[in-house]
Amino acid sequence: MVNVHAYTINVAAGTTSTSKTYTPAPGQKGKIKRITYISDTSTFNELTFYLKLGAEQVFPRENKLIAMNLPLSLDCDIDVASGEYVEAVVTNANTTTARNLHLIFEVEE
Repeated sequence: MVNVHAYTINVAAGTTSTSKTYTPAPGQKGKIKRITYISDTSTFNELTFYLKLGAEQVFPRENKLIAMNLPLSLDCDIDVASGEYVEAVVTNANTTTARNLHLIFEVEE
């Protein structure tokens, strides 16, 4: 069964924030199949992010994604075991205004 998990991450001006996102239910595992992301209006490429599982960057495998004020959906294949969790590492290049990143995960559970 596919479930939807949504997160909003607020990042202070000029900082990088690491936020815990998806965690499977105790004793369960999950597979993130699709990620949809969007930032606040008028961010103008100021937010970049990637996802990590433990110490490993898992999406994208290299570099970062740029969040804009248009939704973008990407297929992925991230296995998350019981007791593990996915973190979003988000950088806000705007030095005066906090920004929000909205993430939606479609997860096979």
